[in-house]
Amino acid sequence: MDILLSLKPVYAKAILSRKKRYEFRRVIFKKPSVKKAYIYVTAPVSKIVGAFMIGKIIVDTPRKVWQKCKKYAGITAEVFFKYYQGCQTAFAIQIQKVQNFLHPLDPYSKLPNFKPPQSFCYINYELYPEGISLEGRIRSLFLNLVRYFTS
Repeated sequence: MDILLSLKPVYAKAILSRKKRYEFRRVIFKKPSVKKAYIYVTAPVSKIVGAFMIGKIIVDTPRKVWQKCKKYAGITAEVFFKYYQGCQTAFAIQIQKVQNFLHPLDPYSKLPNFKPPQSFCYINYELYPEGISLEGRIRSLFLNLVRYFTS
């Protein structure tokens, strides 16, 4: 199972350039089978621009997560602690094997009623066999998005 993850342009750019190796979240997905995240970049880009494999997920207090991840956080301590203000738990998703899409995907071209997820949404790939090509996964991604946003 994969997810479609919404990111601001600045953070997506940092991930795609490999400067940001952790994605920080206040809420994390609950399904342990999630292995890959597709990157949807919010406005003004509004496209799916790449993907990454999900490595280790660090769960701890914001202060401890910052200590463990700050070298590759891709953000300043000020931004990090402002984001987690009032939170007792922080989640850091380790980013591995980043893929930049040569041709970003425009979900609005296939799904006129597409509404990007606030944080993330699940994409279930039970329809494809192991070893499917990236192109096949992208086609499957769109099929799953159609089901997700039209059901």
